[in-house]
Amino acid sequence: MFRTVVLLKDQVRARDDPQLGALLDRVRNGRQTQQDLDLLNANIIGRSQVTFHDGLRAITPLNRTRWALNMEAVVGWARFNKRHISIFVSTHTWRNGTLSQSIVAQTIGQGDDSTWENVRGSALELRGNRVANGEPSKCDFTSLYVQLSRCTTLQGIKLLSPVRHQDFIGNSLDQAMAGGMQRLKYLAAETRRVYEDQDVEKQW
Repeated sequence: MFRTVVLLKDQVRARDDPQLGALLDRVRNGRQTQQDLDLLNANIIGRSQVTFHDGLRAITPLNRTRWALNMEAVVGWARFNKRHISIFVSTHTWRNGTLSQSIVAQTIGQGDDSTWENVRGSALELRGNRVANGEPSKCDFTSLYVQLSRCTTLQGIKLLSPVRHQDFIGNSLDQAMAGGMQRLKYLAAETRRVYEDQDVEKQW
């Protein structure tokens, strides 16, 4: 088992927005408030307001939403630049034959864990990524934090739908994950102590 740990404490993407940095700190520690929820829900926009010609990026937990937004982005780019869209049909074949329609549908519906590097204005959909009895499940804590932490400014966050109370308030790491994080913090402190002790010995 590893014992050398370096733990980064600063949220670098949000370093220029103290308000977003503070919000991320509260979310990371499971202390987000109704005021935080209201702050996020003040940034709702309609789908018609989502344009991609100015570098907007979208973050979504669902592949099917990502595919739809990708198509909107292509059409929006073509209209903005007054260009035609050319469609090329792939000649790729799968080694074991073609995928059935049900497998393709299942793949599209599964969660997407891809991330964007430098997100300026972000259209977010903070929701659970699975549906049970017709109702989307609660947004996983890790998904909630990762989606928000991809953003660089609070003002740049634009929501396509309101963040639900159950997806935000009280959403925190489970006990096993919290215990793991505490162990990492302890190991990081030990790693730093050992390094600093070695540095002092070298000076003598």
